[in-house]
Amino acid sequence: MPQARAMTRQAWGDYVHVGLPGRHRPLSIFRAPSGGLEAVTWACDGVRVVASSLPDWLAPALPPCLAINWSQVAGVLGNPTLHTAEVCLAGLQSLSPGGLWLGGDIHQIWTPAEFVEPRRARIDWAPELLATVDQVVKPWANARALLEISGGLDSAIVGAALVASEGEITCGLNYYGGDAQADERLFARAVAKRFGVALTETPKAPAPLDLAALAERSGDLRPALNGFDHIHDDHVAGLCRERDIGVILTGQGGDNVFFQTPTPLIAADHLAQTTLLELTDLARWQGMSVWRLVGDAVQARWTRPAPRPTPNLLTKRARELAAAAAPHPWICDLGTVGPAKRLQIESLANALIVHGASRRGEAARLRHPLLAQPLLELCLAIPAVDLAAGGLDRGLARRTFAHRLPQEVAERRTKGRLSAHYGQMIAQSLALLRPLLLEGRLVGEGLVRADRLEEQLCVEHLIWRGGYGALVNLIMTELWVRTWERRLQRH
Repeated sequence: MPQARAMTRQAWGDYVHVGLPGRHRPLSIFRAPSGGLEAVTWACDGVRVVASSLPDWLAPALPPCLAINWSQVAGVLGNPTLHTAEVCLAGLQSLSPGGLWLGGDIHQIWTPAEFVEPRRARIDWAPELLATVDQVVKPWANARALLEISGGLDSAIVGAALVASEGEITCGLNYYGGDAQADERLFARAVAKRFGVALTETPKAPAPLDLAALAERSGDLRPALNGFDHIHDDHVAGLCRERDIGVILTGQGGDNVFFQTPTPLIAADHLAQTTLLELTDLARWQGMSVWRLVGDAVQARWTRPAPRPTPNLLTKRARELAAAAAPHPWICDLGTVGPAKRLQIESLANALIVHGASRRGEAARLRHPLLAQPLLELCLAIPAVDLAAGGLDRGLARRTFAHRLPQEVAERRTKGRLSAHYGQMIAQSLALLRPLLLEGRLVGEGLVRADRLEEQLCVEHLIWRGGYGALVNLIMTELWVRTWERRLQRH
């Protein structure tokens, strides 16, 4: 254990460290806290196998007891954050980010909660935040980089750090949809102009899902949620091959580390140390009175969080299995961690989904610098009320990087959204999705209620009720189950 703890202090990045056995030292396996590289392990004929994926050629070495873990499948249907915890395959031991395998057991060596600190005397976090973002972006300064310039704050911050490190943005890429919320080209053009980069603008027209293409992505350790938008995935992969791109950089994770969510919980963590001005700023941001903000903060601080509601699509059996599923290791034993930091930790655990398998990740190294370990640790230590400085989402980040960004981006209050785009993709695919799901394995295994699912698989429900996220989870989990059942039949 001391060696693994030392690793977290001396190195960061995407790695799995295997400590070979020696005198007075057993075999150990440690997965980096950032979560960019998977790690599962099992024993085969007296040999300990460690893998980050399960390609077909590895099939002879897979454990004979390998099977779908239906309890864990119910868990991820009830709580999608569990997609980044234990894999849904019995017979394997999976390490969560920061987990150590030692002597057959897994110990969580690194957890976000250990970096959450009491609010110190008033300090200016901006210099340390600036330096840390530069630190996590600088390793890619010598690579031919494709930067996804969404037009939002987070991708602009990553691009600015790359430029500050004298890196080259070989390709700036922006996708835009047909509605106003999905078209951020004006902001993206301002960012590209500031960085002196030619911007490749690509329309994002909704099209029916290609279930065969999604199934091809569904045979690895986890459902391929990161490759759900297969048209975008394939296009970026093609651009990388065409332009000899070495790394894809995104701003994914910025909402989570910099704290984008408007909530009274921000005041709850350090209410006695929060000034009247800060309370006023937070109340104005959230459209409520200071008194209501304080009341909500006090209630949140001294009451237990309500359990996460499970989707109404699940059967009673699935709900029971989901309730019994082990929580994400990052969310266990949060102890005295305040409500806002709990929310941040949960959102970070969910954000790890962006590390999942994808075609673009095969064509180039897909990296999300804002989810790198040094920045996670720093932003967990910064109180939520300081991250939301001025009563603004990502207020500290806005102030810290304003001198590097176009003014209209640093001060932008709106946020681009693609929920309507994905809703249209699902709506155009209902003829394919109805037999896939209503006659699928999740219904057949008694985890999903066919009657309620049928109600939701109609255009009217999608328009008025939404629920796209739960359907995406259902689609990709169904395809993963079917793919693995075929693989297991051949095994």
